Amino acid sequence: MNSDSATPKQVVDSATFSNISIAIDSLPKVEEVHIQNVSPKYKSIHHMYSIVFALVLGGIAISISMGVEEVSTLFLFMGVSVAVLLAIARILFIHLAYPWKGYAVRERDVLYQSGLIWRKLVVIPFSRIQHGELSEGIVDRQFGLAKLRLYTAGGSSSDLSIPAIPKEEAERLREFIMKRVIEEGEEASSDSISSAE
Repeated sequence: MNSDSATPKQVVDSATFSNISIAIDSLPKVEEVHIQNVSPKYKSIHHMYSIVFALVLGGIAISISMGVEEVSTLFLFMGVSVAVLLAIARILFIHLAYPWKGYAVRERDVLYQSGLIWRKLVVIPFSRIQHGELSEGIVDRQFGLAKLRLYTAGGSSSDLSIPAIPKEEAERLREFIMKRVIEEGEEASSDSISSAE
C-alpha cells in the first residue's frame, strides 16, 4: 500500500491542530480558588468517635486488670492512661487537620484537599466523572450530613469522596456536577463530530 494514499482521517490538518506553549505564570493559581470547608460537625463526630474509642480501650484495660490481681493497679493505670492519651491525640489531630479539609467546584472540575502532615489536593475534571452518589451513615444522618462520592473512569483509586457536607448542599452539588458531566459529554461529542467532518 502506498503511503501517499492515506485517508483523510490519518492526516493531521495543520490548520486545526495546535499545541502552543503556555506560560506557567499565566496559569490560574489554586490558592485563588475559594475552598469550602466541610461542615464543622465533622469535628464533633470525630471527637465523639475518639471518646468512644477511649471508653472501649479503657473498658478493656479495666476488665483485663480485674482478672489478674498481681498487675491490676499498674495495668489499669497504664491502660486507661494510654486510652485517654490516644483520644486526646486524635481529638487534637482532627482539630488541627480540619482547616485543611475542604472542597471547591469550578466551571470544569471538582477540587478536594485534605491532610495535615501530608497535604493532598485532588482535582477531577467533569469529563472524567461517570456518576455520583450521596451516602449517609447513621451518625451522619443524626447530624444532617452526607458524603458525596464521585466515581471516575480511572477506577477506585481515582474516585473521590467528600465527607461531612450538609445534606441539602450535597444534593445540590451532586445535581450540579452531574448536569455539568452531561454537558461536558455533549460538548465532547459535538467536537468529535465536527472534527470528523
